[in-house]
Amino acid sequence: MPQKTQNYKLDYFKQGSYYSSLSDSRRFVTMDYNIESYIGILGVGIISGWNIESLYELNIQITPGNGIIDGYFSESQYVVKQRSSMIAGDREVGVVNEDGIPEDSLTVSERATYVSVVKLYNPSYNPVGDIENAYVKVVIPTAITLNNNTDTYIYAQRPTNATSYPLLEDYPGPAGNPPNRSDYNTYDEYRVYLDIYNAKIDAIHNYKWYDNQDNHFTSVEFVTSSLYTKSSSKVLLGRVVTRNNEVTKIDIGLVDNLANLESEIKRFATEFLTTHKHGGSKSYDPPKIKLETDIRNTSLKTFNESNGRVVYNVLERDCTSISLDISIHILLTLVVMGKQLE
Repeated sequence: MPQKTQNYKLDYFKQGSYYSSLSDSRRFVTMDYNIESYIGILGVGIISGWNIESLYELNIQITPGNGIIDGYFSESQYVVKQRSSMIAGDREVGVVNEDGIPEDSLTVSERATYVSVVKLYNPSYNPVGDIENAYVKVVIPTAITLNNNTDTYIYAQRPTNATSYPLLEDYPGPAGNPPNRSDYNTYDEYRVYLDIYNAKIDAIHNYKWYDNQDNHFTSVEFVTSSLYTKSSSKVLLGRVVTRNNEVTKIDIGLVDNLANLESEIKRFATEFLTTHKHGGSKSYDPPKIKLETDIRNTSLKTFNESNGRVVYNVLERDCTSISLDISIHILLTLVVMGKQLE
């Protein structure tokens, strides 16, 4: 019987489970439908990372990251190593654990080396206790040398030969049926074919899809251009300005950030501020206000320094057509949020 996932109760198979084509089909149709819906809402952009960092002179590097490109989850090119094999320059971006069984802990010397490697890019890293010698995705930041006195746009895109799924062309062939002792004249002859069969089974059980770079179907490549282009097939990481043989500016103003829907909220807040006007129609009401440019005096009621929340009082003078309802609260929230995102 297939197992059930914790949140969406989708069927999945563990080693030794009996296969069900119905469960498999239902699972992937459900995932395909829902993922398409989610991507349609999120659009194209960065989920995390892919920061541009200036190194020296005209050299920059792009840190590990991931995002949505052309409807697919995409990430920096990686290899899979155990933590004990990591060296200076490696950056761990995720744990790979297919069977759910933890690996042994790092030895004292392995732990010291691993911590020193992580501290090179995360100086505050200070773990306590044992560290699992897990298999992890490892990325080395991508270095790029730019031309002098240029404005260069940096993009992440899926390679032209990228597939929608891992190719798995190196997956071991079928083992066939186990040999039958009665088919062989001697036990030694039977053992030869049994060993061959068991070796095929072991190859299937020990197969690691991530060992072959061709199976990393989510990897991206970074490209440069002198032009800004908004496209679903690539994600802008930033504009880098070089002058006098050095990087003078890294501009991320046009970058779409999908983390917490930041870019969508910012666009909505900007549109709200530039189009909304409010005011009353009574004789003592203030004239209609354009929030983008107009300023009106108010009296401060409270200010919370810890979260930046401000409450203002509007002085009552006469009956008015203005009513304080939830739309005002939403507007004030968007104003504060828009300022915080600037």
